[in-house]
Amino acid sequence: MKKTLITIAAGCRNNPAVNAATAWRTALRQAVAENAAGVHFPAGEYHFYAPGTTRIFASYSNNDDGLKQIVFYLEKLQDFTVSGDGAKLVFHGRLSPFLVRECRNITLCGLEIDFAESYAEDAVLLDRNGDTAWMQIGGNWRVSGGKMHFFHDILDNYSGGLRFTAFDRATGDYPPSGFGKSCRNQVLKREKDKVLLPLAMPDDAPEFYLMRHQGRLNPAVVIDRSVDTVVADVTLRRAGGMGFLAQNSENILVENLTVAPAEGRSMGVTDDAVHFSECAGLVEIKNCLLRNTLDDAINIHGVYRKLRYRVGEYLLEGGHFQQFGIWDGRAGDEMELAKAATMQSYGVVHLKSIAPANKQHCFVKFAEPLPAEYVDGDIIRNLRAGKLQVKITGTTISNTRSRGVLVSGTEYAEVSNCDIHAPGAGIFIAGDMNYWYESGPNRNVVIKDNIFRRCHYMKSSVSRAPVTVAPEIPQPVPGRFYHGKISLLNNRFILANGDPALFLRQVTECTMQGNTYEAAPGTELKIADIKECGSVSPAD
Repeated sequence: MKKTLITIAAGCRNNPAVNAATAWRTALRQAVAENAAGVHFPAGEYHFYAPGTTRIFASYSNNDDGLKQIVFYLEKLQDFTVSGDGAKLVFHGRLSPFLVRECRNITLCGLEIDFAESYAEDAVLLDRNGDTAWMQIGGNWRVSGGKMHFFHDILDNYSGGLRFTAFDRATGDYPPSGFGKSCRNQVLKREKDKVLLPLAMPDDAPEFYLMRHQGRLNPAVVIDRSVDTVVADVTLRRAGGMGFLAQNSENILVENLTVAPAEGRSMGVTDDAVHFSECAGLVEIKNCLLRNTLDDAINIHGVYRKLRYRVGEYLLEGGHFQQFGIWDGRAGDEMELAKAATMQSYGVVHLKSIAPANKQHCFVKFAEPLPAEYVDGDIIRNLRAGKLQVKITGTTISNTRSRGVLVSGTEYAEVSNCDIHAPGAGIFIAGDMNYWYESGPNRNVVIKDNIFRRCHYMKSSVSRAPVTVAPEIPQPVPGRFYHGKISLLNNRFILANGDPALFLRQVTECTMQGNTYEAAPGTELKIADIKECGSVSPAD
């Protein structure tokens, strides 16, 4: 017998004065009680406010942890759908729209997510004088106690700083120099929408900026410890953090996802459009549009941790503070040990048990003794996540502040038929055991039939080319390589400067066939910068 959908109460549609969070909770309870297929939002606009939300402390990978006010909190559900006929969901205040935790076979589809408040504003440089500058600031804000305020809560601008990122309003591009400035949130004078700030701007500073004033506290959609999740035909307009985040989850399909600002806005989500941390199984990203973010379009990685020995017990220790509290492990999991200096693995043990000790540490026990090479503080990762399969197809990326696609720690990764325009690398493959602790080596990467449109127009020490493979290894071991096989097939490179199309380090095998290259005006064509690699076949 086919299950029915519970339709949200009609009285909360197209009425900003009605809190749809209450109607949602009523519909959710009814759907669970009746074993319904899910909850449906007919076309229209729905407004959500803090009353009726679920308040929990949550840790989100590569975002800021803290007490979240979650509207759509799905926990331990199975075979459940939240759907809409293009329904627009508007969130007021510091709300977190979706958290799907410990669920199986959940589908989110046919929804548009937006926020009434902004996490970044347009700004115009009007005048400068030494260590101060007059800035015209868009959006809704107020001045109190000599500071700009944007939200009505204690977490508003908790860093106490304002970050200005220059950009071109006509094209959405960023200056090749990557120009940006920060200052204290201190209003020296105000004239309507203009403020004098302690902001030192050079004489040749650009005119237009995006001003970020909030932390990574409110990603739009978070999937945590869940299996078989589908996100399809969803639009994300704003978020205070990442747009879509999945962590410790297995088998995820993201299809026809749009992460982009609404008409008339310059900024969408303030950080990565799509982010996967320590996921397993198969991740598919199909036919998506990802643009106008202040960070990467797609980032997929595992997590390295330090293994500590203390008073007869072993502890996993988180490295970067935005990965604290993100624990996953099951009895029988294979755990790979490595040295941070060389980033070379030296053994595998099996997990017997895992239990949290505090936010940064977990107690662990292993089924067998550790290898003799183990030294306190060595690096460890879970190979269940290291066997991840990734397929990114038919996706358009443009005007993301940093890079296009980042992928590491996979058994197989494919990026195909994508159109990528990013100021940094269009595809960035790294590996790091000393700062972000984002694991790990890729076994086999296929990059085919893509267009790289002037990627890497903003030069940096991180992105070296439209396709950059550059793990951060303090002490490379001659003759041993971090990544496996990389294949670049039938791609079109429209180059932005005199740098090569490919920057390659620490790869065991590389094949380049059928690619085409268009040099930037006035520059000599360079195809590849390859060092510290094994077998390379640059047939191009």
